[in-house]
Amino acid sequence: MIMSKSINAIKCNCLRKTLTVAMSVGALAVAMTQTAQANVDCSEKAASNAEAHLMPGAGYWMQSVDINHITYTSVGGISSYLFNLETEKLEPITRGMDAFPIPPGDIYVHPTGGGGYSFYKMGDGETAKPIFNDTDHFGVYQAVGLLPATKGPKDRVVRVSAGWGAGIFQDYHITTLEDGTYDFKRLHSHPVQVCRNLDTGGLDTQIPVLSRNGELIAGRDTNDQMTKIYKITNIHQVDAATDTEVADCEEVQTIPTETSKISFSFDNKKVMFVIADPITGKGRLLEMDIETAKLTTLSMPSEDVMYMTYRADSSLRNDDRLLYSRRTDAVGVESELILIKPNSVAKDDDELARPLEALGHLWGRACGMDLDTDAARAAGSRVNQNQCDELLNAANFASLPAEYSDLQKDQIQTLCKLSERAQKN
Repeated sequence: MIMSKSINAIKCNCLRKTLTVAMSVGALAVAMTQTAQANVDCSEKAASNAEAHLMPGAGYWMQSVDINHITYTSVGGISSYLFNLETEKLEPITRGMDAFPIPPGDIYVHPTGGGGYSFYKMGDGETAKPIFNDTDHFGVYQAVGLLPATKGPKDRVVRVSAGWGAGIFQDYHITTLEDGTYDFKRLHSHPVQVCRNLDTGGLDTQIPVLSRNGELIAGRDTNDQMTKIYKITNIHQVDAATDTEVADCEEVQTIPTETSKISFSFDNKKVMFVIADPITGKGRLLEMDIETAKLTTLSMPSEDVMYMTYRADSSLRNDDRLLYSRRTDAVGVESELILIKPNSVAKDDDELARPLEALGHLWGRACGMDLDTDAARAAGSRVNQNQCDELLNAANFASLPAEYSDLQKDQIQTLCKLSERAQKN
């Protein structure tokens, strides 16, 4: 057992108090840190299970229309595309920014250049005229959710959110008539202001994304820059003269770092997002279970992921595969669309946690404690960079249990950097 003057520098007592801290920070670091052997396994599995499609332009803001079609926006966000996975060809769609399909995919919505939102029928081509305009709903980065009041594909209640104005949404009752045309009714006099009960006064401008059922909304907390998931509650009027309505938000889950926009699964149980690897700068694709906060890495370490979406089947349930675009050039104007089964590349958190456990065991031995696996993970998640350096310099690295003998010091140091960054956020 190692007992030296380095113990004071490691601050054993301070760390000991944090062993019961929730593992969200550590789990994020674990999800982004893989051993060399795990990288090899991941690449081999992905090579045999992934399906690649060449995409014209860059695949940002991808949305699943149906099992064979996605919409996406290329560089600059000024043009939308409709891509057929089966034929690997583009199909006609109006070219405004950020087309978002409305389930089951027969219509879609664009923000208009002059403000407001315009709705179009899918398949009407590049020069199609809107089937409905809402000049009162404004902003960009819109998302769509199909509310539970929906009775079927011909009788839908649809929520369309936007980031502008610290987060707003409008609800629409959309009825498909016998002649194939559509009747739109706005359900609020003006867009509802969402999450005004938060101490930030609302949501970040660019991030808000609705769940598929429209009842959850994800946004970046402007205080700590972490992405958080909220339940939308208590829509109520605050000004009778202007008929202004607000909706409160209850925090459901936190992703302990800054992320890309997220994508909700069609069962509203999971989310995917991209985070920049602080070591390589590449985009890493992660998935989180909303209830348990369990994180899983989905992309290969060599890939630079740009955007992602879950794929829907004809019944608006999750297909067994998901889609993400990966960069194929240095500036991000060309990309490939990757279709994978998540289980083909996902690694179990227990396996990925080994560097974190090793760090905790180093701390425990230096502090005169023999930690079990859970305690070692908790301790490892709270070690900062200075403490990490002390541990790696002072502790007998070779004295780690045999199951960690393949780990290298630089793997532990990388983990420390990730963990410290997440703690600061």
